[in-house]
Amino acid sequence: MTKLIGLTGAYDFLERMILEPAGARYNPDWKKARENLENSHDENLDYLGTYFPRTVLESAVIFEHLMRTMPSVKKMLAERDVIRVLDFGCGTGGELLGFLIALGWEFNWELPAVEVDAIDGNQDALGMMQDIMHLCRDKWDFDLRVRTVTHKAEKSGFAPANVKRRSVSASSTPFPKRRSSTSRASFSTASLPKD
Repeated sequence: MTKLIGLTGAYDFLERMILEPAGARYNPDWKKARENLENSHDENLDYLGTYFPRTVLESAVIFEHLMRTMPSVKKMLAERDVIRVLDFGCGTGGELLGFLIALGWEFNWELPAVEVDAIDGNQDALGMMQDIMHLCRDKWDFDLRVRTVTHKAEKSGFAPANVKRRSVSASSTPFPKRRSSTSRASFSTASLPKD
């Protein structure tokens, strides 16, 4: 099993196991990166070599911070036999990979089963994401199941006809405002909206 130690180990894994074998290229184009739904295979390789590593590492740090500063989140994940993830607009899977790395860091690479439903409009990016997830599953030796749906959202709505519609509740409660540049707003699980 490959254990990634810190950001350096994670980046080394990305470079040796994903970017180089895929033929990813560094080719910055922020305008193209913002709207990449119609990317070709070559453009996805440019994205993979340019923006993917940053997305993975930033996500890993954010998820790790969340689990360390909110023990209830880590406890909830630890109590699950299976962690289920919905990734809408997953692209090549950078945020998802960052989440898996953070799980590895926090659970000493004793990863629970993870089931992912991944939705994106770019079939090529979905294929790259699946390849990356399969590589991680094999290298980290854990139960990872990925289902994909290719779907491009229409202006009239995002749910395709073959997907069951479910009610979703949301809160209109705004995020806490920052009090000043020198003090932090408090945020705890108690301020999260209840379903």
